[in-house]
Amino acid sequence: MRCAGEPNRWNNIGGKGTVDFPTCESRCLKLSGCEFLTFSADACTSWPTCSEMVPADGTTVYFKEASSATSSEATTTEAAATEAVTTAAATEAATTEAATTEAASTEAATTEAATTEAGASSSASAASATPAAAGSASEMQLMWEEARCSGPAPFGLNNLGDALTLEECIESCLAEKSCAFLTFKSGGCTSWSECDSSRDTRDCVTYRKEVAAAPASTIAATSSSAAAPSSTAAAASSTIAPAPSTTTAPSSTAAAASSTTMPA
Repeated sequence: MRCAGEPNRWNNIGGKGTVDFPTCESRCLKLSGCEFLTFSADACTSWPTCSEMVPADGTTVYFKEASSATSSEATTTEAAATEAVTTAAATEAATTEAATTEAASTEAATTEAATTEAGASSSASAASATPAAAGSASEMQLMWEEARCSGPAPFGLNNLGDALTLEECIESCLAEKSCAFLTFKSGGCTSWSECDSSRDTRDCVTYRKEVAAAPASTIAATSSSAAAPSSTAAAASSTIAPAPSTTTAPSSTAAAASSTTMPA
C-alpha cells in the first residue's frame, strides 16, 4: 500500500539503492512536513498528509504518532508551573504584609533584590552572546558556489536524495551524523565526510556543517491494527508506526521537538 495521489517529490529523502529503512526513518523524523513516509526497494518518500491509500506491491506506509511518555511529561510540567505560580503568589502576599509593617526593611530588601536582578540580567546577556555549545542545533554555512568537493562522493552520488529542494537537502544533511559537507545541484543532494579541496562544477553549491548535530532519536516498536491511531501534537518525543492495510489512512497532526519511529 502507498498514500493516494502524488507527493511533492518521489524519493525525496532517499533515492533507490541509496538508503535503508533506519536511515529513511531517521530523516523523516527530523524533516519538517514529513508526517507519513512510504518505503520500498530502498527508496524513501515523505508525505505531509495521507488520508487515503492505494495498493502498491512491496511498499509500506508509516505515520508519526505521539509516545505515551509525552502526556506524562506534559502533565508533570503543567503541575510544576502551577506550583511555581502558587509559590510566587504566596511570596508576593508575604512581601506586601512586610512592606506594611516595616517600610524601611522592605525598601532595603527591594534595593538588594534590584541589584541582584541587575547582576542576573547582565549574566543572562553575556550568556546569550556566547556561541552555541556542541550538542545544540547545527546549521549549514555556504562554502562555494559553482564548485563541489573534489574526488568521488564517499557515500554515493545524490545519496541524500535526487529530487530535493535546497532547504530539504540542508535538513537531510543536518539529520545525518556522517554528513559534514553537502553539495547540491539540480535537486541532487550528496553528503561528504571530508572536503579539503574543490572542483569547479556549474550550477552547484557546497555547504559545510557548523556546531554539532542534534541528538539522535530512539526507536520503539508497535503493532498494526485495523484502524491506526492518529498522531497528536507533542512537546517531547513522537513515534512512527506502519499504517494498516486499508484504503483509509489515519489522520496525522504535527509532532513537536524530537521524534521516534516505530516499525510494524
